[in-house]
Amino acid sequence: IAALSPQLKPLWTAEKLQKVWESQVTDNTGPFKRIVKSKLLDAINANLVIVTVEFEKVTEDVTVTFNRAGQIVAADFPEFRSISEIGDAFVKALANKDYGLARGYLHPFLKAEVFPTRVQGAWENLLKRTGPVRRVVGTQVRKGSDTDGVDLVLVTIQFEKLTDTLILVFDDQKQIVNVDFPLGN
Repeated sequence: IAALSPQLKPLWTAEKLQKVWESQVTDNTGPFKRIVKSKLLDAINANLVIVTVEFEKVTEDVTVTFNRAGQIVAADFPEFRSISEIGDAFVKALANKDYGLARGYLHPFLKAEVFPTRVQGAWENLLKRTGPVRRVVGTQVRKGSDTDGVDLVLVTIQFEKLTDTLILVFDDQKQIVNVDFPLGN
């Protein structure tokens, strides 16, 4: 917890991390057994440490993203839901104003620069045009080609003023690499 970036310390309590670890990881993998290996990926704006972890049932990667100051800005655990379920969970998190949870579905490279306040700002800018969310009408997956490794999830949302489709772009690791509303300031 001490190595967390200041933007995340209020959101990532030890209790919350334990709950995520148990509900999203070990419920699906079984208990932790050992670290198999780790490797460092150096990116322009971050360093990613990919830790291959052996659990009781499976061996999966956990990715920890560090900013250039050496602070943890993200942790990505194995994902066992479909991209359709993840898309629905992303929109639900936005509608519930849980911007930290919504950010968690983004690709690690995005998380190196996009913090919950930016996700909140982008979502609130969209809501200025649409009004609040009334309900999710439906979710559709459009599979990409085998060569690009990219799939789309289209989440149709009925807002107060209109019905619109939010387009989420997923990579082959089930992480959101783009959203069709800008995550800028």
